[in-house]
Amino acid sequence: MEKPNYRENLETIRELFPGRISISPHEAAAVLGVNVKTVYESMKRRNNPIPSIMVNKKRTAIPIAALAKWMSSITHHLAP
Repeated sequence: MEKPNYRENLETIRELFPGRISISPHEAAAVLGVNVKTVYESMKRRNNPIPSIMVNKKRTAIPIAALAKWMSSITHHLAP
């Protein structure tokens, strides 16, 4: 079942990064409105980490669809 707000989150991210399937942690920080250190820490969490793919030792990619789904799960938990 699709999470609430998933489509809206996905559309917003795709508007910011047209034609892309993934973004960098710095770009994800801008989308989320947090410091990039917060993104890196969130990627390492055991529970509900930000989804990421290690491209090589120096590069990490965050799939846009997975980020939109993650954002939906977070906002769903925060909703009253």
